[in-house]
Amino acid sequence: MTRLQQRTAHGFLLLVSSCCGGLRLLAKLSLIYRFVILLPLMCIVTVQFCCSACFSQSVQNFQDSQGFVVVADQKNDAQPASAQAFTVAEALRLAEKSSPQLRDAIWAVSVARGKLLQSRLYPNPTLSISGEELGDPEGPGIWTAPFVSQELVSPGKRNLDQAIAHCELERSRCLVAAEWRKLVAAIRRAYCEVLLAEKRAQTYQELLAVAEASLKQSRALLESRQGTRLEVVQFELQVERLRAQQEAAERQIPFQREKLAAAIGSPVPPHVSLEDVFSLPLPEYDWNLLLQQVLASHPEVSAAQWEVQRARYLSERMRREKWPNVTVGAGYTRQNETHGDDWTLGISVPLPLWDRNQGNILAADAQISQALERVRQVQEELRDQLATAFREYSAARKRVQRYEQDILPRVREAVELAMQGYTGGVMEYLRVLEAQRSEIETRLDYLASLGDAWQAAAQISGIAGEKAWPGTRHNSLAAQAETSVKR
Repeated sequence: MTRLQQRTAHGFLLLVSSCCGGLRLLAKLSLIYRFVILLPLMCIVTVQFCCSACFSQSVQNFQDSQGFVVVADQKNDAQPASAQAFTVAEALRLAEKSSPQLRDAIWAVSVARGKLLQSRLYPNPTLSISGEELGDPEGPGIWTAPFVSQELVSPGKRNLDQAIAHCELERSRCLVAAEWRKLVAAIRRAYCEVLLAEKRAQTYQELLAVAEASLKQSRALLESRQGTRLEVVQFELQVERLRAQQEAAERQIPFQREKLAAAIGSPVPPHVSLEDVFSLPLPEYDWNLLLQQVLASHPEVSAAQWEVQRARYLSERMRREKWPNVTVGAGYTRQNETHGDDWTLGISVPLPLWDRNQGNILAADAQISQALERVRQVQEELRDQLATAFREYSAARKRVQRYEQDILPRVREAVELAMQGYTGGVMEYLRVLEAQRSEIETRLDYLASLGDAWQAAAQISGIAGEKAWPGTRHNSLAAQAETSVKR
């Protein structure tokens, strides 16, 4: 056995003998000395027992509250039936389970819950073993084993830490609701874009059928020697132009569906039909009522208000920091030179002479003002977003009304009159071509205005947190999805 191994074994035996000697000394002492020596240890054990009970209860509460995260962990096995129309509500229901943006916000809530749980825990005690004069040739040294110390937190600090963590938790919950509103607006807009692409392809198909009928009529007139070859060529060019535009419009549909799938976070069945939202009447919105509702109850405003409360708690917590924590401890010391058994009691506290946390107090006070300004900033940003969406919606809705009431009926009448005059030999074929081109431009402009109106309405519905959109019988599914996310 080497010299180092001999010293290690000898030190271990001295440590064991010191612990046994401490127990023998405690048995020899009077009752009053036992009480004085064991009082710090009893306090430490009591504190740790209480903290352990609180920890167990906190863990139980934490596990019971994980239902919020379970919603995000569910497997995405709910796919809409291809035989039925894929509605907006079903898209939101899929996004609730599979959207990465929403899942990220939900996990942020779990992070805040963990921080709240940690803030409820009391500091652990410290167990130390020390040896002195171990290499002294006159004696085997002095052992202090064990020495147990406990940090006693100043009153009010832990309550403020928990209040700060609670504010962070509530803020993260508000951010989940805000992310859900953004997701709702994005999905509804993407849904309208897919529907707009399909409507555009359908419109080109209908216009192509009209142009082919005109071409057939011109060929019949050419065969009866009432028309010319130039007229037939002009109508053929019109048909080919519409066919090319119709094919291009159909090629855009799969990519628009991919954009919708990206917004949802889940694939959309390729051949499933969409609910015809454009056939419904456009919703009515009151600007003043809408603005008041958004500024008062939007989740981003609530999150900013929770940040203000957190900053106030943090400022008070920084002021409490100048009162230092006290550390108490007790231990047994074995004097191997004199074969004596002693007890060690200790107490330590930092002296706040120069550092009284002045800088952190100043920074925390500034954060209160910063958080208050953040509330105003969020409200103004929401006002700007809502005003932009409302402006686009009002303009597009007005154009849709003009097209439906005045422009489209007159264009159809002009095409019918031109075809009747051309068939009867009263009008030239150029009038027919001009009338058809006017109908093409008018119908496409009307469809674009209708799409702009519904996309702006989708944006408004997301900002305002509107559940009953677009006013169909499937609104209960959307309401269930939003209620589940809030839960």
